[in-house]
Amino acid sequence: DVEGGKKRHKSPTTKWIACSSTKEMNRAISIYIQEGDVVAELGSQLRASSTSINEAVGPSGFSVLVDIERKSPNVKKDQDRTSAMRRNGDEIDFYTDRSTFIETKGFEFWRHALFFRNDVRRSKEGYNALVVDMSTVAGNDLDLTCISLVKEFVALNAGSGERDNPCRVVIVKSKSLHSLARRLHHAQKVISGSQSIIEERGTSIIAAVGVEQYRQTIPFVVRKGDVCCEVGCHLGTSTVLIDEAASNSRKADVDQPTTSAGGCIGLDIGTSIIRSAKQKNPM
Repeated sequence: DVEGGKKRHKSPTTKWIACSSTKEMNRAISIYIQEGDVVAELGSQLRASSTSINEAVGPSGFSVLVDIERKSPNVKKDQDRTSAMRRNGDEIDFYTDRSTFIETKGFEFWRHALFFRNDVRRSKEGYNALVVDMSTVAGNDLDLTCISLVKEFVALNAGSGERDNPCRVVIVKSKSLHSLARRLHHAQKVISGSQSIIEERGTSIIAAVGVEQYRQTIPFVVRKGDVCCEVGCHLGTSTVLIDEAASNSRKADVDQPTTSAGGCIGLDIGTSIIRSAKQKNPM
């Protein structure tokens, strides 16, 4: 892009990788983390993911490993499980040439740990990647909490250097986000037929850009007989299109009135908006 006679840098898009297990997350780390990367990890309770990160970045890279304060496991008990967890002494001999481990009092202190501590070694250009074990660091696996965390990280990271968005990839272990990703569809891909809606995965979410694309998805999503609700109907133009796509009007018999199944109701805030919508589209 050119602006004012000068070439304007277009910031790269951060790729989000949603994983449902530690095994999937470690595989994603091996694929997307590159040698020389600067990586932030939130939820470093498991040594396997931290090991995968440090092996991937190599001696020329660096990682900042953040976890909440927790008791170290008793190695003598349940050794198979505890051997995979961070233990006392790791801060002394665990990839100290390329990583820093930080413990915080709680989940809400991750921002300070990654961006505002003066004693943390990190690139002036920011982090190239973020790895998150959501349930470990946050104590829950809510998709909206996860999305909020990632978006805030990317925003804070964008101001760390000359490039608008140095974060190339975010790898998240979150079953809820993984489930959401499987149900999320790009409207243009649905319209073009390159992406199919798989009902077995649960309620589908179609993400459209702009009103025109939003309306173009209606024939591909709404079926005859569907009972629909449009939240944010404004003057009801899209509501009418959805209603027409869902309505299944027919005459049951010569002597019977017209019956119908399916349709759409529009909702919006403000009585004036609804009044205008009713005037434009009377029943």
